[in-house]
Amino acid sequence: IYRSRDSLDGELTALIGESYTRAYRCLIKVQQLTELEEIIKYKQLEDTGDSQSCSLMRDMWTRRLLGCRPDVEAWRSILELRTLVVPPREDLTTWLKFTALCRKSGRLSLATKTIDMLRADSTLKRDPVVTWEYLKNLYANGSRWEARDMLQSFLQQHGAVVNPDLIIDVGTGVPSAVLPSPRSRRIGSPGGRRRRRAASSFSQSQVPIELLSKCHLKMGLWTKELAEDYLQTSFFEDEGVLENVLGWFESAIKLNPKYYKGDMECVGVG
Repeated sequence: IYRSRDSLDGELTALIGESYTRAYRCLIKVQQLTELEEIIKYKQLEDTGDSQSCSLMRDMWTRRLLGCRPDVEAWRSILELRTLVVPPREDLTTWLKFTALCRKSGRLSLATKTIDMLRADSTLKRDPVVTWEYLKNLYANGSRWEARDMLQSFLQQHGAVVNPDLIIDVGTGVPSAVLPSPRSRRIGSPGGRRRRRAASSFSQSQVPIELLSKCHLKMGLWTKELAEDYLQTSFFEDEGVLENVLGWFESAIKLNPKYYKGDMECVGVG
């Protein structure tokens, strides 16, 4: 570690005056060396049973990473190093942030690989937040109808549908056919009792309310995008689609009145 740091010292000095990007990558290498030393210390603390100091060190690592640039390779190299002492399931929030970073940076294959790695853990596979990231990644990869249908099923499974009238039949892939006006759907229609049970068990859902609000908003956004792709026109042109989309946005606000994105989408539709 000492020899590597010495060799990087001269390289970093030369790069600072040439290229910020190249100098930053060198700084990441320096950070990795520092964390490698900290990992050795972490293992020693772990062996002595000092869980409090280990927890403080993990918190420090998290804050440090969040202060880094949103660079996929930088995050990847740092996170892979930390797996020497902290498995992904114990640092789930950070790994999910990394997945989102990959997706937003167009690194969909790496995002998929990371999500698959997390879901290989049977406990994490059932985690609602992991499922949420998995579905967003599925949608980004092109399986858009499948992602939307699975998100709807996820909400039903957790009894987290605020308005059962918004539920549509899964798997048809035809927006204008499967998105009738909510006024035309009745609790007594086929499947109505099942939907009523789902709605009544909403208060027992173990999914965080903030996440449920995001799910409802995403249902509206995905329905809007899929309908417009199919209809080749604005979703405003189809009353059934418009009411369904607006219904999901309103449900998102009802679940979490402080969720500003839901308000913004409703204003946009209005």
